[in-house]
Amino acid sequence: MPAPQIGDALLTLPCKGTIIDGEVVACREDGTADFRALHSGKYTQDILCVWCSDLMGLNREDLRSRSLLARKRKLAMLLRRHDHPYVRYSEPFENGFWFCAAWKAGQLGIFAMCTLYTYAWAKGLRTHWLNLTPSGQ
Repeated sequence: MPAPQIGDALLTLPCKGTIIDGEVVACREDGTADFRALHSGKYTQDILCVWCSDLMGLNREDLRSRSLLARKRKLAMLLRRHDHPYVRYSEPFENGFWFCAAWKAGQLGIFAMCTLYTYAWAKGLRTHWLNLTPSGQ
């Protein structure tokens, strides 16, 4: 594993087992993602963390039939109890404020999905996913 600290942190989650959708990201000192550093390979292992965005299974329970919002609530509770700097929770946003701030900051790789969809509903329906990457990036 390229970032053993992330694997070690995930192994200490307070559960018997889990399936989490997340992305390994290089972070700046202020905590914001630095996609250019990750893609260029110009980073050190200690600035890598995983941003967790979805919870498909927890303690042998398949959560994919639940809405994204319900899965994210469970994920938030799990990660709040864990509170580890290498494992971060990707908050949902329901209005344009966060998106506008991310857009102005030039954040790349922003994807969005309606919070009412189940995982099974969204699977294969790429028309329900929005790529919100700023143009020119």
